[in-house]
Amino acid sequence: MKKLYFPFLLFLTSLIIVTAHSCKKEKQDDTPEETIDQNNPASDSTQMKLTATVDGNPFAADTNSINYNFDADLGLHVFTAPDNSGHIITLMLSSLTPGTYEVDFDNVVIYQNGTTVYTGAFNPQGQIVITKNQNNKISGTYHAELFDFGTAGEVSVTDGHFIHVPY
Repeated sequence: MKKLYFPFLLFLTSLIIVTAHSCKKEKQDDTPEETIDQNNPASDSTQMKLTATVDGNPFAADTNSINYNFDADLGLHVFTAPDNSGHIITLMLSSLTPGTYEVDFDNVVIYQNGTTVYTGAFNPQGQIVITKNQNNKISGTYHAELFDFGTAGEVSVTDGHFIHVPY
C-alpha cells in the first residue's frame, strides 16, 4: 500500500518546490479595506499574513515569499508560504469562495520541514475556512492533523490564519 503513496508524495514535494521557485507574488495594495476585529484575527486585511502553530511551535510565513499559482492540471489554487527557517506551509484549495472546506484531496494542507513532507490528503482531519475574498485577496483560518508516510509520524497544525493573501 505504501508504494501507492510514494509517487503522490513525490509529486507533492515536486509541486511545492516548483511552485516556490517559479511563481511571482502579486504586488500588495496598501489601502486598508476594513478595521481589525480583535476577536477574529483573519479579519485584519491591512496586512498580509500566513501563520500557524505547528506542534506548539509558531510558524510565520515570510510575506515577501508567499506565492500563488493555479494548477490547471489539478484544478487547484496553490498558496506556498515559506518561513525564514526553511519550513513551508502550502494550502491547495479547490475554490476561493468563502465557506468551510474539509481537508481532503481537493483542499489540502501540506507542511514541509526540510525534506520531510506532511499532508492531510490521505487521512483527512481538519478544515480550511475562507472568511473573505475581496479584491483578489483571501482571508481565513485553517487547522489540520498532517501525516508523513515515512518514519516522521504526524504534526498538528493549529491556529492557522491567512490574511489578505493575494491571488
